[in-house]
Amino acid sequence: MIRLLDNKFVQYALAAAMIAVALLCMFTPDLFILKRGANFTVQIMLMYMVLGMLFLVVNRSRLMFIALGACGCLCLYLKGVSDQRIKFPSENANPQISVAHINLSLSEDYAETMRTIWSADVDVISFQEYTPDWHDYLLNELSDRYPFKSCHTRIDPYGMAMFSKYPIDHVDTFHFGDVPNLHAQVSVDESTGIHLISAHTAAPVNSEAYATIRAHFREISNYLRQLEGPVITLGDFNLPSWSSEIKEFKSYAGLNDSRRDIVPASLQGTISLLKIPIDHILYSDEIECTAFRVLASQDASHLGIFGKYQMKQLAALE
Repeated sequence: MIRLLDNKFVQYALAAAMIAVALLCMFTPDLFILKRGANFTVQIMLMYMVLGMLFLVVNRSRLMFIALGACGCLCLYLKGVSDQRIKFPSENANPQISVAHINLSLSEDYAETMRTIWSADVDVISFQEYTPDWHDYLLNELSDRYPFKSCHTRIDPYGMAMFSKYPIDHVDTFHFGDVPNLHAQVSVDESTGIHLISAHTAAPVNSEAYATIRAHFREISNYLRQLEGPVITLGDFNLPSWSSEIKEFKSYAGLNDSRRDIVPASLQGTISLLKIPIDHILYSDEIECTAFRVLASQDASHLGIFGKYQMKQLAALE
């Protein structure tokens, strides 16, 4: 096998393949199989790093440089689509809000889910895949601590609800086809209201589904561009941050990504290389993210994500 790498044709073929795959990850054509493959750009980046080390061991420097160069390019590309700050901003004296997004289909243990919710102790919780069974249970468990709520139960994956410690001044449910999107305006104090929009897009199972997701994002963008004041959009978007659909959504809607990492990890810090981050919390320019982490049960099962936000200082806005 090592002797095979001495063949010039094999070296050129491997080099061309590594360069082509990296370019397809960064500039993905609108083809279903390539878009599905690009979802695993993190894993491909790590594969290049491993290949680079292997080529170093077998003393194939040309292939090593190409593999490590491709790894570096993908690393910079992935960092460019996430929160690029080295550290989160320091907390100021302006109004703050903490939010959590939880997909209830990821848990069948009601008590364990409640322990995760109590330990997070957030101001607003957004639930998706909110079924009648969960509604009865959560209404009983959360109503005392979260007196303000808007609940829309469904037996399909598109049920959703918001539970809030702060008053909810306005609720609206706007639809994309038969899929609801929940909008709630929460009053953090007498002068500060924050719009929260919960959305759940279709699963990207074919080319038509990708087109549907893009159209769904455009519908949400058009809606939130009519809103005045800070906006937080959260939910299961079923695509990673580096997908062209989410990059277009963030650009068109003027939203920022809360994530600073690109590799999904549990609350205990365990890294999962077989998963991609498909749940997101995005926010508008009037506010900034001061904390972000995953929410996981005691057995490290992923349940959702948590983010903390504050109004920017006047100087930062200017």
